[in-house]
Formats: sequence, structure tokens, C-alpha cells
Amino acid sequence: MKKLFTLLCAIAAAVVVNASTVDVVTTPELPVTFDESWGQSFVIDETNLKAGDILTFTAEPIDAVSWTYGSQIFFKTNAWKDMPGTQAIKITAAGEYKLTLSAETAAEIKANGKMRVQGIDAKVTKVTLTTAEDYEETGINVEFDQYGSILASAFDGLSDNDKIVFTYTTTGELTNDDGSIVGWGIGAIKSLKGNVTVVEINATKLGDNSISLLYKDLKPALEDEADQYGRQGINWNMWKQGNSVNTRKSVTIYKVKGGSATGINVVSSKAKSLDINAPMYNLAGQHVTSSYKGVVIQNGHKMLRR
Repeated sequence: MKKLFTLLCAIAAAVVVNASTVDVVTTPELPVTFDESWGQSFVIDETNLKAGDILTFTAEPIDAVSWTYGSQIFFKTNAWKDMPGTQAIKITAAGEYKLTLSAETAAEIKANGKMRVQGIDAKVTKVTLTTAEDYEETGINVEFDQYGSILASAFDGLSDNDKIVFTYTTTGELTNDDGSIVGWGIGAIKSLKGNVTVVEINATKLGDNSISLLYKDLKPALEDEADQYGRQGINWNMWKQGNSVNTRKSVTIYKVKGGSATGINVVSSKAKSLDINAPMYNLAGQHVTSSYKGVVIQNGHKMLRR
């Protein structure tokens, strides 16, 4: 009976987890192949959305004929204007591509009653919606060096659905002699070795912009083999494009409410020779004071200060 009860609990838990991801109703039915006529599109008419919800597109490229920038999908309002807070997704190989909704995008979809998906030289076979987790309001800042490098150890102890927000600033203008540079590449997040690309960043709007990723999205890059200096982690690259200047601003971790900090070694109050006045350091090796919030190293152990 005990084993049967355990099995039933496991099945129930699996149902709860899977219930957060559902197919999104589209018109017309999928699959849809976008050619170079620009005439094809489909509609996502799910409006009960909020910031952090994730739309996952199962897509693949088709042979491009003349489109310079390769296979892509785009997001439009019902009036065929660019959907605020989104950027084109470049389809480089068959697989899943994610769009994490900002509050701006979610509000615009509700106002429009739908979001229209357009593309070129790409085929979309499925779209699913994953409802966002409820996250802690206070985030943990992650340090990166002047080159945008972040060691894998900075993300120790995270669970798959913890959220990492990369915020950057775009200044200047989004037009030049060739026209609008919206949708042009301005950066990328890759493994330090360079074998794994997490996301390619496109120009969207002036001011502060952000990209939200789940820890499980970062893991393939964090687990890539070490670079020439023996380091594992990610590199967050940004570059000038047209008349715009794009700069890294911050990386912040938001943990799922009620989630466990698995992998973080909390110093026991019973540990021998524990010095509560010992110096503390953040994961970048910088000395910090007792007012610091986040993961610190003290007495040779990691702990989370809130």
C-alpha cells in the first residue's frame, strides 16, 4: 500500500507539472510554412498572459532564396505593427525557440486580443505556452567582468525554472542610411568556449531592454567544455550596430518562490572553528560587507544572504 501511495503521489505530481504547458490555439492550423511572399501568418489568440510566460515555437528553416538575414519568425499586432517588447527569432536549425513575454508584450496582446506570427523561409509545426512561475521579488545580482564573462560557479545552486534576467541599454538611434536596424544583431550570449549559443540578441528599442532566460536554458552553455584558460561559463557579448550603441547593464537571478536552494552549501551553526567575523566574498571574488544580498563565500563555504 505504501508503494502504491507513493506511485500515485508521483503521478499526481507529474500531472501538476505538465499542466503548466499547453498547446496554443492557432489559426490556421499548424504546420505553417513561411515563404518569401510575406503573405502567410497565423494567430495566437491566448490573451490570459502575464510577464514571464513562455511561448515555445517548434520550428525549422527552409532553403532561403533571397532573404539576406536567413530564416526568421516575427511577431505583429493585429494591425500588423511590430509587437512591442519582441524581436525576430532567427531559425538556424530544427528545434525549439522560446519567446519570454515581458509585461509590455503581455499587455499589448491583451489589448489586441491576439498576436500575429509572421515569418520568412521558416516552418512552424507547434506552439506551446508555459505559464510563468511565481518568483521572488528581490533578485540576486551576478557580477560579470569587463568582457562580459560570467563563470558557471555564479549560478551554483539554481533550480531549472529559476529566472536569469540580462538587462542592457541601447542609445543613439535605430536607423541609419540603410534604414531601420530593428531586428539586426547587436549581441549574443554564448559559452566561454564558444561551442554553444544561448541566444542571439537583436535591436528592439532605445533605452533599457532585457532578456529573460530560465536556468535550464543556460545549462548547455555552462556545461560546455572549458575555454583556453580552463574556465567554464558564459560570455555576454554586445556590439555597436548602425548608429546605436549597446552596453551590458546587469544580470539578476530571480528564484522561484518556495523553491529549494539545491547545491548551495549553507554553513552549519554547529560547524567547528566558524568565524562569524571572517571576510566575505561574492562569486566574482570581490570583498563584500555584511549588508550584501546574495550568494557569498565565508569560512570557505557558500551561503545565501537575504
